[in-house]
Amino acid sequence: MCIKKMPLGISVMIAFLIAISLFEKFGSSQVEIPSSSPTPYVFTMIRPVDNWNYTRIFCKEHEAIDMIDNEGGLNIYAVADGQVILVSSVINGYGNRIEIKHENGFISTYSHLSRVLVKKGQEVIAGSVIGLMGKTGDATGVHLHFELIDEGVKINPETYFAD
Repeated sequence: MCIKKMPLGISVMIAFLIAISLFEKFGSSQVEIPSSSPTPYVFTMIRPVDNWNYTRIFCKEHEAIDMIDNEGGLNIYAVADGQVILVSSVINGYGNRIEIKHENGFISTYSHLSRVLVKKGQEVIAGSVIGLMGKTGDATGVHLHFELIDEGVKINPETYFAD
C-alpha cells in the first residue's frame, strides 16, 4: 500500500508552531533571533516528460515515479540545472541511466532510457533533452523511472514539481 508523505508546507508549519511555543516558554531574552537570516534555498523542478501520466507512483514499495508521455513522445528533460555525475547501462536492472547532481545537493535519476544524450561531467540546464524514453534493463514497457535523492535517501519528487 502506498502512503503519501507529509507535504513540505505542513512540515514548515509544524516547525513554526514549535518555534512559537519555545518563544512563549522561554521569552525573548532566551531566544536569539538573527535580525537578517538568509533566505532558504527553494528547489523546484520541471517535469521530465511532456504530456505526462503516471504509470506508478511513489510509495514505500516503489521509491520513484514511473511516467509516460500520453502522446508518445520520447524526450526526457533535465528537471533542474545541474551536472551529470553518472551515465551507466549496468545498474541493478535500471538499464540506461543518468544521474544529475543539482545545486542544493539533490540527485535526480532517469532510468530505462533507450538512448543517453549527455556525458558524465556535462553541465545541463532545466529543460535540456538528456535522453530518450525506453525499456532497457528490467522494464516491461516504455517509460521513465524517475527518482529524487536527498543525502542518500529517496524522496517523493512530486513535492518539488513547479506545476
